[in-house]
Amino acid sequence: MFVQPAWRRRGVARQVLAALEVQARTRGYVALRLETAVGQPEAIGLYRSAGYVDIPPFGEYLGSPVSVCFEKRLPSL
Repeated sequence: MFVQPAWRRRGVARQVLAALEVQARTRGYVALRLETAVGQPEAIGLYRSAGYVDIPPFGEYLGSPVSVCFEKRLPSL
């Protein structure tokens, strides 16, 4: 996810993340996983504050020294 600098610190990323979570739930997903890099402290903070927990790297991120991976279990509708 990328938010243009002029729109940062306005809650846009949090709104996009929340909308994606709603869409995932309506499609029957029970969890979401995502990845960011150690050099993205704002993204790491957003994900943790939104209830995502750190998990080991997965998929193409296995063995990556810069990847930080997260997961969030979604409540059922």
